[in-house]
Amino acid sequence: MDMYTQIDDPTSGSFVNDLSGKENHAQVHGSPIFHRCKSVTAGCMNALEFAAEDRLTVSHSASLNIAKQITMEAWAQTTVSRAGYIMFKSGAYGFPKFVSNNNVFSYLHMRGLGGLGYPMFVVNQPEATDGNWHYFALTYDGKVIRYYLDGELSHKMKLVDTIRSSDRDIVIGHSQGANTYPDGPVHFAGKISALRISNRARSPDEIRHSARVGNYLLLKK
Repeated sequence: MDMYTQIDDPTSGSFVNDLSGKENHAQVHGSPIFHRCKSVTAGCMNALEFAAEDRLTVSHSASLNIAKQITMEAWAQTTVSRAGYIMFKSGAYGFPKFVSNNNVFSYLHMRGLGGLGYPMFVVNQPEATDGNWHYFALTYDGKVIRYYLDGELSHKMKLVDTIRSSDRDIVIGHSQGANTYPDGPVHFAGKISALRISNRARSPDEIRHSARVGNYLLLKK
């Protein structure tokens, strides 16, 4: 695991800690609103709500240039069908972005493809913007890209390739600097509770487990 950001109570200019041990901490910009979970029941999550220029940034590091296998996971909540990106690293990967007509968009920037090199896919998921908390996951094992919603496989694409490297920072909760699908607000119009990036493709069983347990019990490995 190369980054695990679980929201605690930050202030502008402070950091949200990376729990992976890789020191990929997220710096807070602007004044995102912190929502504290007041229950120990499943489905209750600490979260940040974004507006205007609010965002988190994770400085570029070698551990976040992942070439062969990757898993990206996020817990988020929105009611806006054009809510924007949850997270992206320009030139490498972006996941997921909510675009027009309840479509959810993700991409990887691959070395072997011509042109921009983006295998982009859009999945129509009106349930993803119903105001409930949802778990999003994307895996790539070097042969197949798989996209999941709440632990269930929604889309897959066969592709034998490697992901391009990028020296750009990871941006969370904001779309400025993203060069794909300039559609919707610049900030993420919703709440984000947790993000995890791993340098391996997590199995379908692991994805289903993470969907069941919620962000506060995600395996930190």
